[in-house]
Amino acid sequence: MIGRRRLPCLLLLLALFAALAGCSAPRVSRDAETARFNTEAAGRRAGLAIDPSQPLTLAQCEAIAVRNNLSYRVTLLQTQLQDDQVRLSLVGLLPRINAEFAGSARNNKPLVAGPGGGNFAFEDQRALRFNLRAVIPIFDFGATYFAYHIATDRELQARLAAVRARQLLLRDVRTAYAEHAAALRQENLAQVAVAAAQEVLKTAKSLEREGLGSGADTAFVEATLAQAGLELLLAQRRIEESRLRLNMTLSVTPWTNCRVDLSLPEAVPLPGPEQIAALEQTALRARPELWSQDLERHISANEVRRRITAFLPHLDGLSDFNWSTQSMQVNPTFATAGFVVGQTLLDGTSSIWRYDAARKQVKVEEERALLTAMGVLFDVDFRVLQLQRAQASVLARTQVAAAQETLLKEVTARYRESLESGANAARALAELRGAQRELDQARTDYLVAWYELNAAAMNDEAAPPDAAARELELAPAPATPREKTDSGPPQADERR
Repeated sequence: MIGRRRLPCLLLLLALFAALAGCSAPRVSRDAETARFNTEAAGRRAGLAIDPSQPLTLAQCEAIAVRNNLSYRVTLLQTQLQDDQVRLSLVGLLPRINAEFAGSARNNKPLVAGPGGGNFAFEDQRALRFNLRAVIPIFDFGATYFAYHIATDRELQARLAAVRARQLLLRDVRTAYAEHAAALRQENLAQVAVAAAQEVLKTAKSLEREGLGSGADTAFVEATLAQAGLELLLAQRRIEESRLRLNMTLSVTPWTNCRVDLSLPEAVPLPGPEQIAALEQTALRARPELWSQDLERHISANEVRRRITAFLPHLDGLSDFNWSTQSMQVNPTFATAGFVVGQTLLDGTSSIWRYDAARKQVKVEEERALLTAMGVLFDVDFRVLQLQRAQASVLARTQVAAAQETLLKEVTARYRESLESGANAARALAELRGAQRELDQARTDYLVAWYELNAAAMNDEAAPPDAAARELELAPAPATPREKTDSGPPQADERR
């Protein structure tokens, strides 16, 4: 049988084990997460309050993305982790207090031999002890100071990453918006081409019935109409793809229908050599990656100094309070105060090699800074080349479209006078509509290239990255109604 003294201890251990087992984190259920996602998606869709009768402007889409994009919000939330690291770096300056309560029982009497041959006890066989110790750091040769500066630099690096994520998000929104508007415009052009081909086909059939046209001309017009129908179908599929891409950047459900403004903004003139040089210098001064690399160099320099403090002793103040039930002691309760100077004399030379690695890291970060700056410079120049190629395509496509329009007018006039066949008229019409679609795509590519260049050169950012990083705040999430909402996607007719 278990003794009466051991039974409470056993019950206490069982209770502690049961409490620890009950405090384990619950597992995540995939079904529950799916339901949570559907509810969140429905709430986000309702919280946007999009008016389907009015097109969203580009500025409205940017605001929705900054507020709603999940990837950007995760980046913002991760910056809060570095805030805690800054607080942890200051722990070395704060007092540390430890409390310990212990009880002990010997299985025999604590006896020592006396000088007269007898034995006597030097302490009680059963005893209780309580100790309270406070350690107050006094001087550590700047180890905590350097750790704090390293942590604040890491925190600012995380915020700079969030600033860059916001810039790239705006670039992606602008690109997706422009491509979706282009897909809608090109669908309209394809519809016009189908309607025009149908009119040409009616005329060709009428001329064939009157003996003024051939069956081959009619068949060619029919083939042209079929090709125009195929182009219309492909344009409609491109609309679906571009709409999904825009919804993805806004972090709204795939079936959300966001209307956009179809008009193309006024084209910005191509930058000259002096403007290109200015864009390069702006990027070298303002890109968050370069600011982050400057912080990395500062971190490596502080790390060297922190490693030096490992060779120096630390001075701490000590204070103890002791209490015990030892009846053998005259003063079992007492307090002490003093100081301690501690230093590791031999640690297997690990401190030396850590210091040497920190010095080498300084050189690595210096070269990495040059590498990052070179990458930024080439990024800007490649975007400039992309912009120049897009402008050249716009100029060429404009000339082609103008020539095709002139040709169509001449062929149409001759066709009405029965001087041209319906096949030539259909061919001229198809080539004109194709040239117009290609011109619209070239203009869209030019606009997208400007968006890419602005993001690479930081051309449209008013605040410097460090100020933006320090003032960065987490945007509130859209309100999610918790009442009963649709947990699944809408039907097919709602997707259109």
